[in-house]
Amino acid sequence: MLAQESIGLGSARGALSFRGYGYIPGVQCSHRTIAKFRWAFQMGFMVLRVPPFVRSLIQRFEPVLLERLPQRQSQTRSRARLGGLLLSLAIALSLLQPQPAHAFNYNRAIMDGESHPGESFVGDNLSMSKLRRTNLQGANFHNADLFGAHLEEADLTGADLTSATLDSTFLKSTNLTNANLEGAYVINATIKNVIIEGADFTDVLLTDDVLAELCPVARGTNPTTGRNTRDTLLCD
Repeated sequence: MLAQESIGLGSARGALSFRGYGYIPGVQCSHRTIAKFRWAFQMGFMVLRVPPFVRSLIQRFEPVLLERLPQRQSQTRSRARLGGLLLSLAIALSLLQPQPAHAFNYNRAIMDGESHPGESFVGDNLSMSKLRRTNLQGANFHNADLFGAHLEEADLTGADLTSATLDSTFLKSTNLTNANLEGAYVINATIKNVIIEGADFTDVLLTDDVLAELCPVARGTNPTTGRNTRDTLLCD
């Protein structure tokens, strides 16, 4: 069974463990090193705008590559080698990935106050779009690009945000009741006063500051996945 606890930031050494990946026998790295490594790559993915599909593949390959690294190499050399492998893989997959024929481009679109309940935005580009106070109940944003989007006071009740790119988005007073954010990317997002009852944050990488904001109000169970919100946030 996969481990659900996140990596500690202590200096103790032990078998490598990624949140959602489980333990990888035989790989000895400091928890601090691995935590910094993952954050560096997430930030790199955000800057390079690596597609969600490619990010998911990288996450699958990452522990396998770590396991195969020669154990007698220094941490610095091992980290550099793994970094090169993952970066090359990300670039190659980004170039080879075909764009979905059905995807639409809503880049910088102004949709403030509009109503789009149950609408499908699967794989669509909504980067930098304005969706303030927009009704998006039950909308499907699977694999959608919402980079830098303004979602202040938007209603995303029951929305599917799985594997969506939410980097640098503005989530202020946003309603995420029963939303499914499994595998979403939220690096550098502004998250304040959000409603998250029943939301699923499985495999979403969040900073301690964001967790301090969310855990006190985390409650409920997601009706689609059956997971408790507090459990998916790994709140104590």
